[in-house]
Amino acid sequence: MKKLIFLFLLVSFAWIAKAAGELDFVCVNGVTYFSEDIKIGVSNARITTESGMILKTSLSKVDAYRVDGKLFERLPLICADGKSKGTALMELITQHNGLRLYKFHPGNQETPANCCFKDKSNTECVYFVYKDGQLYLHVNHANAPTVFPYFHVKFGSNS
Repeated sequence: MKKLIFLFLLVSFAWIAKAAGELDFVCVNGVTYFSEDIKIGVSNARITTESGMILKTSLSKVDAYRVDGKLFERLPLICADGKSKGTALMELITQHNGLRLYKFHPGNQETPANCCFKDKSNTECVYFVYKDGQLYLHVNHANAPTVFPYFHVKFGSNS
């Protein structure tokens, strides 16, 4: 009987932990809001709380968010020439041995032609490798054949 109760508690705990791990969130100015209803637009985020209150904030104030299993974090955006362009929300693709591979959709910002790749949705994007929140490597066509296999990621280029 004790084994049955323990097994039931273990399964219940695993189910609760799994459900909590999939809950979407938005971090705004150091405050984290958990919600099942988060909408991310071009310039704003809209969060509906459990009480039904709707919070709207500018994406420039968002430090990180997870929606539909995709995690985005605000990181320094460094150009290929080493100059900082401020910060940007980048999608975490995977991590390996302390290195994290991020994808950035530049939109209308200029990027060097040798740094752009096509993702699964055929959208141009730029990849960066960060270590401890600092830029470690720009991914370009010269280093992509070794970087992407290191992270076990398939890729395509627009060249």
